[in-house]
Amino acid sequence: MDTHRYTLQQLLMQPQRLVVPLFQRGYAWIEDVQWRPLWEDVCALADGILVGKRTTHFIGAIVLQSSLDPAPGLTQWEVIDGQQRLTTLQILADAVSSAIAGADGQEKGIAKLSMLTENPEAFISGPDDRFKLWPTNRDREAYREVMAAPTPVNYGTLEHRGHRLISAHAFFTHSAGLYLREASDSSSQARADALVIAITECLELVGITLTAQENSQAIFETMNARMTPLQPTDLIKNYLFQKVTAEGANVETVYKDFWQEFEDPFWEKEIAQGRYVRPRFTVFMNHWLVMKLAEEVSPAEVFRTFKKYAESLEDRSAVELLKQIRASADAFRTLSEFADGNTQLNGVALSVYRLTAADVSIVWPVMLWLTEAKAAGLDDVHLSEALDALESWVMRRILIGATASNYNRLLLEMLRRLNDGDPRDAGKTVRDYLRSQTSSSSFWPGDGVIRAELSVSPVYPKLTRARLRIILEALEDEARGFVSHHARESHSRMTRLVSDVEHVMPINWRKKWPLAGGDPEERDMVVQTLGNLALLPRRFNASISDEAWGTDIKSGKRGAFHKHSTDLLLRNVLELDSWDETAIRNRTELLIEAILRIWPVPAGHKGEVQWADPAKSVSLASMIDAGLLKVGQSLQARGSAVEKFARVLPSGELEVAGVSYPSPSAAARAARGTSAPVNGMWFWLADVGSLRSLGDLREAYVLDHETVTSESDSAMV
Repeated sequence: MDTHRYTLQQLLMQPQRLVVPLFQRGYAWIEDVQWRPLWEDVCALADGILVGKRTTHFIGAIVLQSSLDPAPGLTQWEVIDGQQRLTTLQILADAVSSAIAGADGQEKGIAKLSMLTENPEAFISGPDDRFKLWPTNRDREAYREVMAAPTPVNYGTLEHRGHRLISAHAFFTHSAGLYLREASDSSSQARADALVIAITECLELVGITLTAQENSQAIFETMNARMTPLQPTDLIKNYLFQKVTAEGANVETVYKDFWQEFEDPFWEKEIAQGRYVRPRFTVFMNHWLVMKLAEEVSPAEVFRTFKKYAESLEDRSAVELLKQIRASADAFRTLSEFADGNTQLNGVALSVYRLTAADVSIVWPVMLWLTEAKAAGLDDVHLSEALDALESWVMRRILIGATASNYNRLLLEMLRRLNDGDPRDAGKTVRDYLRSQTSSSSFWPGDGVIRAELSVSPVYPKLTRARLRIILEALEDEARGFVSHHARESHSRMTRLVSDVEHVMPINWRKKWPLAGGDPEERDMVVQTLGNLALLPRRFNASISDEAWGTDIKSGKRGAFHKHSTDLLLRNVLELDSWDETAIRNRTELLIEAILRIWPVPAGHKGEVQWADPAKSVSLASMIDAGLLKVGQSLQARGSAVEKFARVLPSGELEVAGVSYPSPSAAARAARGTSAPVNGMWFWLADVGSLRSLGDLREAYVLDHETVTSESDSAMV
């Protein structure tokens, strides 16, 4: 490896070919960050020359490697690093040459600049040999067009006028023209001379040259991965194609067959991954590596992990590895586009849509494993069995508000079991593994747990709108017969992504929905439950949301629902002349039974947390032991019962008006003077004047102890 400091004239004057390998990323520099600062540096050098203060300016380093396959008559180098800088300097030189063409006496200056970008006629064998720099595939057509365009360049007529390289050329041409016209104390000819000298003799680079046998990948990684923020896409691409070249495969063919598609907008689009936003290719490779290794892979370590994995495959060529990545990527793209679109979905695509829309993208490695397993003999029946189990496990846990903090560990163990088993038995492997989970952080909630939680749970404030929409879409599909496989031929699944979640009885019910003697706080809770929710098209007039129910099918909010929706889920609702708490509870129970059909559990599965000590659950006594509650502490009732208080007893019972009650819900019913169900964990506030409920304390206990309750109090017994 040799290192020297060069001016552009010293580096580029001799006949040569500087080839940017096709596995390098495309041209990415932009005006505000790179073009304008570079131009300002050139102008500062030129201004100094005009007043007799000539200086130099260092603009970075490039790494060149001697080519094993040089062009006839020309020294050929591969640009290992610094291609963005080198390409910009070529564009700069040609643009300034174009700009000074109108100034007097600039024949020599134009010739000097041309010698930086073009080879002499005697060394040209092919039509593109004239260019000293030859960019990567995605930039070649635009580069050729603008560099060969006659002066002055009419950018508006160029076929690739939207390309960033052509925008760069236009920027430097325009900027040079302005500089020449600013001649006040010097002539435009003097300013043109100064620009030529500044570019050819005053801009300096460090050139690092390697022999054909030296390890250019190590240099590339050192100068980029550890110092500047290149994406894993660039590093993986460079690594793989260095190996493709070394293996003697046809690089152009391999690139077109297996890599070129990664350079379109789908893969370059930045998408959310947890708290961060990353290019989709990086996210995909993260999932792919987790799938292959069954180990946690940090998004920040995608390239290093990939390189380590690739180097462990001693018997597999780079082309074979690219084929494998391409196959998984095709499946990932197909499923992602289905999930983002509005087509009718079934099977894997429907599961992917529901799970990704519910923001549970962590299941992607398992999805990728299952799609690969189809090639190894996994049939559609067992694939569906695996997907149904995984989707049921995720959705049931979402419905009861269970923690997702342990999903990483659980899914990695699932991948290990899948890898150890027969791919054809994947459905049974997934189902049995999920069924075996007994801790709060991973158990598969059974029907009893779902009924107990959803019958009273205020799901609207607890679940995201996206999750509620998925649940209601699935319920509508079930009503149309898609779960029981009795859908009429005229039916289609509900159109996705076009509806918003709407309350039937509004949150602001006090304006136009008389209470008729009931408890306002009870109604406030009931309106947030599942039975009071519906999906309506986004064109629904929000001003109607708080309207009264209406006296018939054509009036009030009832009439608006009838006009805007044909959903079967609303059919029975619209037939009712009154919509009240009883109607909401009845519909909640019906929807719960539908949910149990949509996302079933294996026969006989109870799905309750098994405690190490069966006598100990998340009761008030548990929270007293944990220090979250104190014996004798006063709990305040919500809302209209605010003057009511309960006292915490040593046994974990609550005392209201001198009478002890075995559960918070029983104490809440006593405080309200009602026999109707009341969610005691929601009703009792942990501190007088506080907004923290007993339910909030229970969540704190769960997070601290990684346990949840299957205690009957959540069912308000």
